[in-house]
Amino acid sequence: MAFSSISSALIEVGRPILKSLFQTIKDNQDDLNTRVTSVEGSASKARFFSTTVLGASNFTTATGVAQVRIDSSIDITDVIIAIYDDTTAITSGTLEVDIVKATGSGDGPDFSTSVSIFTTKPSIDFSTASDYDESSNQVLNATNAAVVEGDYIQLNVTAKPAALGKFFVYCIGEGS
Repeated sequence: MAFSSISSALIEVGRPILKSLFQTIKDNQDDLNTRVTSVEGSASKARFFSTTVLGASNFTTATGVAQVRIDSSIDITDVIIAIYDDTTAITSGTLEVDIVKATGSGDGPDFSTSVSIFTTKPSIDFSTASDYDESSNQVLNATNAAVVEGDYIQLNVTAKPAALGKFFVYCIGEGS
């Protein structure tokens, strides 16, 4: 179904209202609704946090690599970790990250009582990894992955091959 212009003859002053006029209006409205639904569906998710972790060869685990204050209610739908092209020298080990959620008062977040947003953390196994790989194994905890304005999230590295110098992390979510 596509948009159809309404003929000026159909809306001419003094002309009787015809069923075809109403059918054209209805068809145009249906077409518009289909297009709007399609646009809304594709635009509802957005990357709201991303960072490159540089100098990672200095540690194998780390807490508080990055922190972000949440500005509006978001349901986190994906967290992806990605590696660059430096995998040829690394043939074993696992890169795994955790993102924890904390609430904060006016003084900031209290991560001592934070909770993980995952039931299964995203990871990349370097025995099978190739250049520019991305994780795909994360399982989110639906309750903890729902964040609201004023919450904080923190990136923690729970495992990493010692030789890995940099990697990328990004979070995707949709407004709730």
